[in-house]
Amino acid sequence: MVSSISGYSNSYTPLYSAVSTNAVLHQNDMENLVRFINGQPMSFDNKMTIGQEVKSTLPFMALFGGIEAYSTFRNNGYVGAEKEAFKAARKAKTVEGWKFAETLNRVKSRYNYTRSEAIKSGIDRVTKDYGNLFTKTTVAEPTGTFGKLMDKIPGYKTLRSSGFGQALKKSGAGMMMAIDGGVELLTNVVPTFSQLGAGAGFKQLGKSTVKVAAGTAGWLGGDAAGKAIGSAIGTLICPGIGTAIGGFIGGFLGGMVGCSLAGRLTKKVVGPSELEKHQKEQTQQYVQMLEQDPQAKLQAAQLAYQQAEEILAQDPTNKDALAAKEAALKILSEAQQTAPAAQTAVQQQTAAVPQQQFVSFAGIPTVPGFNGMGYDMTQYSNQVTSAQAMPVPNFQNNGYNTQLNSNSLSNGYNAQLNPNFFIK
Repeated sequence: MVSSISGYSNSYTPLYSAVSTNAVLHQNDMENLVRFINGQPMSFDNKMTIGQEVKSTLPFMALFGGIEAYSTFRNNGYVGAEKEAFKAARKAKTVEGWKFAETLNRVKSRYNYTRSEAIKSGIDRVTKDYGNLFTKTTVAEPTGTFGKLMDKIPGYKTLRSSGFGQALKKSGAGMMMAIDGGVELLTNVVPTFSQLGAGAGFKQLGKSTVKVAAGTAGWLGGDAAGKAIGSAIGTLICPGIGTAIGGFIGGFLGGMVGCSLAGRLTKKVVGPSELEKHQKEQTQQYVQMLEQDPQAKLQAAQLAYQQAEEILAQDPTNKDALAAKEAALKILSEAQQTAPAAQTAVQQQTAAVPQQQFVSFAGIPTVPGFNGMGYDMTQYSNQVTSAQAMPVPNFQNNGYNTQLNSNSLSNGYNAQLNPNFFIK
């Protein structure tokens, strides 16, 4: 066979080994390329700034503010036990709600400050909501239908009747804790148990618990500071109504900022989730496989390029698609630049083989792979295939066109990847 022809098998250098020497991207580029093909988030620094987080919460603040305003005006500004009594009377149709003047006067009497008492109003607001924070038992306000249902959960009634539980309720931290805990359970804890087993699942449960607890504490601290500042500013603008509105806005924004800062700190302490760690390990393994198989790497690049083009046609500013397209073009560019040199090397190596080793037989042209009795078609096919340049976008002096060459797509290699290379 071919190996018996001296000087041929040891000196032949396939095209793709030359490509593999040059088409090696930065590790992060290749990891992002694999993530993009598998529909996973790419490893950008996607952390929102505090300003962006504040802006993102404005719709929620408007929603909760609207609910609060609706309840206040419907119940003529009553709160606590008086509110519950008024609701019962309104249901019995002995009183009417939606008396705006009465509501405004009642709110103003509750926050009876002058502009010169702005600081006092801020201190009073925090003392009112957090004065019993460390008290084990307090006189809890009526909880309504939902609260009574929640009381059936073991331990909830005790928590609700404590100073800490009341602080959770008044600040909104309790609701945020429930939402955050639900999200963690569905997106991290349950999938980790399902995909990675009990060991990783319990680790993630611990991480999620710390994260939710830290976020809750952060919200409480931010709410307290925000309410103090907001109430003071509101009092300076319009004592009474301004005090109430300022305290609500300040508490909501302060709680959000405190929760965000606590979450970032916790992330640094506990590290990435177990699922994130597992996905990163798998991604790195597949990147190493692609680096060792240059042809598969080129196929991955073309597939990523095509997927990116489809996404960008609908969303021209998609950050993941833009980065994937750029990474794919790097690979394809290096392949095109390397291909001619590799083909020349193959031709030179073939010409260097002594001619007498390629025996002519019955007029059949001599080609590498002929052993005097027949052809090693596997070696011949491999050499012919490797000598073809891979299809890439049309290269011009000023860079690549954004569209792939249609002839390359139809006549070149199949862009469908071996599914074993990528994460299911």
